[in-house]
Amino acid sequence: MPKKHEIRSRALLWRVRQIHDELMAKRYPNCADLMRITEVGRRTILRDIDFMRNQMELPVDYYHPEFGYHYSKPVEKFPIPAVTEADVFAVFVAHSAVNQYRGTPFEPLLRNAFKKLVEQLDDEADLSLGDLQQELSFRPFAPDEVSLDTFDKLRRGIRNQKVVQFTYKALNNPGAEIRRVHPHHLACVDNRWYAISFDEARKAFRNFVLTRMTDLVVLERSFKRQKGFSFEKYIEGSFGIFQGGEPKRVVAEFQGWAAELVKERRWHPTQSLETLEGGGVRLTMTLTNLVEVERWLLSWGDHVTVQEPQSLRDRLAGIGRDMAQRHQGAKAHQSSPQSPSVGPAARRDTGTPKSPHGAKPT
Repeated sequence: MPKKHEIRSRALLWRVRQIHDELMAKRYPNCADLMRITEVGRRTILRDIDFMRNQMELPVDYYHPEFGYHYSKPVEKFPIPAVTEADVFAVFVAHSAVNQYRGTPFEPLLRNAFKKLVEQLDDEADLSLGDLQQELSFRPFAPDEVSLDTFDKLRRGIRNQKVVQFTYKALNNPGAEIRRVHPHHLACVDNRWYAISFDEARKAFRNFVLTRMTDLVVLERSFKRQKGFSFEKYIEGSFGIFQGGEPKRVVAEFQGWAAELVKERRWHPTQSLETLEGGGVRLTMTLTNLVEVERWLLSWGDHVTVQEPQSLRDRLAGIGRDMAQRHQGAKAHQSSPQSPSVGPAARRDTGTPKSPHGAKPT
């Protein structure tokens, strides 16, 4: 959780950047213009201008012929503090985000933002960025093909507290239906975008996948945001994005190389690990929904044994019998034993169909 002074510093820099952009565009903004753009009061604007003059050494002056502020001397670019190695790494992560959404509607938006970041780097930092590109890379798994128009409209609905309407095709439903919702939050979980929204017809919160939405419109009707809503609290107890139900203790034992992989990562905030004889590991978590963890456990194949709860053991046993029957008599082919590098994906794919372990995914 960022500290209050950090939030204030970010807000100040954001406002100063807005003022800078107005001055660079030679729009000669006055206090009223800047108050409207930044949504703060007159005193705050005057303090921001003093900060630009005294701390950033920018030539901000009032230009009487145009009744507004301007730069009295040429300004090449927006000054920022000295760039650290951590800053360069952050820019590199931003560059990776651009590559992650290459070929999607998000790419131009992200590329433009990345360009603005890079313009602030000096030559030494730019060289470090080039070094990082040789040293590091990110490989996202199947990012969503989300419409930028859908994303923007949902953001507008959240910001302005406006009801949103769209046609939605839920998993396992034969047809699509019109939904009217109160959007509260946009979340990207495992490279899939969700709109966490209060469904008017169902009188409850639902997770809507953006790629399943069509004909989305922002209505003029307003809604009152649920008091105390927090995304962190909303997903508390979930393994990914699905939540609901009573807390359940999940205990699974991993063997061989799977145990080593499990020990290397933090899968859930409530997890605890216990080393077993023979090199195995026991993973214990408390979850309120078992939809996603079921698929995750299946991805480990015969390298995991679920101990609790019994409902999850029965479910996995049933799936195992069904798969064995389905593959019985299939033409056999030789294959080498899996190694850790080509083992189960162990990804928490949240596109899970209906499961008896929790609420039906939306």
